Amino acid sequence: MKTAVFLAVLVLILCEGVGTAAQKLMKIQSFGFSAPIGFAVLLTILELGYFPAQLAELPFMWNAVVTGLVLFLALGLTIWQFKEVFRKLFRWRTLVVIAYTAFFVLTLVKRMGGTDIAIIQDTESIRFQGYYSFTAVFNYFITKLNPVLNANALYLTYFEEALYYALTAMLVVNIVFSFHLRNKWLALCIAVFLLFSGNFTTTFASSGELFRIFFVTLTVFTMYSYLKEGNEQIKYLILFTISAGMVCSKPFIFLAVEMLYVFVVYLFSIRKIRSLFDTLTFVIPLVFYAFLYLCPKYPFLAWAILIFYGWYLTYRYRKKPRRFIARSEEFCFDHAIKIFFIIVPVVLTVLSVILRLVLPEGTVSYLDYFKAYPVTDTVADQLFLHSDLLGILVTALRWAGVVAVIALSKTKEDRFIRTLMILMLVVFLNPLTVIALSQGMTGSLYYRGFEILFNPMTLMLILAYIYKFLEWQTFWQWVLEFFLLFDAWMMIYPIIF
Repeated sequence: MKTAVFLAVLVLILCEGVGTAAQKLMKIQSFGFSAPIGFAVLLTILELGYFPAQLAELPFMWNAVVTGLVLFLALGLTIWQFKEVFRKLFRWRTLVVIAYTAFFVLTLVKRMGGTDIAIIQDTESIRFQGYYSFTAVFNYFITKLNPVLNANALYLTYFEEALYYALTAMLVVNIVFSFHLRNKWLALCIAVFLLFSGNFTTTFASSGELFRIFFVTLTVFTMYSYLKEGNEQIKYLILFTISAGMVCSKPFIFLAVEMLYVFVVYLFSIRKIRSLFDTLTFVIPLVFYAFLYLCPKYPFLAWAILIFYGWYLTYRYRKKPRRFIARSEEFCFDHAIKIFFIIVPVVLTVLSVILRLVLPEGTVSYLDYFKAYPVTDTVADQLFLHSDLLGILVTALRWAGVVAVIALSKTKEDRFIRTLMILMLVVFLNPLTVIALSQGMTGSLYYRGFEILFNPMTLMLILAYIYKFLEWQTFWQWVLEFFLLFDAWMMIYPIIF
């Protein structure tokens, strides 16, 4: 265990260095931990090195060499930014990260004991998911450093656990402190609630799937920060958060489409100049992954898409295409509400009815919308389907917060979250549109859209609005704070005992 946790700490420090260097090069001011965005950048670079092995089925040592070279680059960037990395890591906020990570790692030790578990150790099992290649390399080195382990998968799980929960704690701390709450006790209560009840602790991080929630949260937080700070460079970090999410999880691909849809529609609604131009940049990770998935079966089509897209990215800077994009952008500015809030949901609803009538056996039914949530899933409690009394109260609090954000949001960044909530409910989580979406994009996992609607970033804003509503009611403020801590404790208690 010590070897695995030690390697996780090293990777975490390298992530902090990569994130700090990336923000410095992009001229983005950082006030919190940079490791979350650094991990996204690291995974993106690694996937660029892994994909030749994924396409050509190269030997495992290719991935080992690529990983070594990328980590060596990360080490160089960390040394370059050593003073800033030291300043960020050696402060009291880091104690939260250490305590949270230690809690889950020690709990894992207590629960698993010496039990071995199955993991994926090569690139063939999960194709084009570079996260598994990354962890397979570390599993290889863990066993080389300590041959007695004999490739026991439990020790790789220690590595994943330590890395995941440390990054999660850093992200939550960044989110809470970005709101600059004057009530520090409230900030602590919210942080504890988000860490233990924010969909992060449903299961152990023994696969890349749990990172899906992490990168959904990081992507929404990055979009929110871009609108709040007004720094145009921040929006390019979205490329890394989306790429990294797809490296870890296949369902993240359609979640990325949904998040980009919401983000671009909001940019149209506020008449943001270059919105359509930037959209063509934001889809780079999606085009790249389309190329990877099409290449084995349809190589000609895959290369045609990649070459055409690459050509258009450069051609769009010329006068005629820029003029065409500008005119198209003006059209979207004028008609965004009608097209994306009304026409798109209506079309999907009609298409769902047609599909249900034509393919009654090959589509989900409307009632399946209320049956598809597994009890153990991260979104199991969002519609009161598997809730006990406490779960019902927490879910009611979340939905009350949604109403509050939609009704009361005033700032540009808060209105983005309002748009996110409305579009997710009207387009992607609408039981009337779900048949068309499940057939064309999401499959049976359409309900994972709730991870966009309710994640630590949106929950933070929801709680901030609820607390603001109770601003002059001290008793109910205390009730809210107690409730947040009590719910977190009810999540902690079964883990410990």
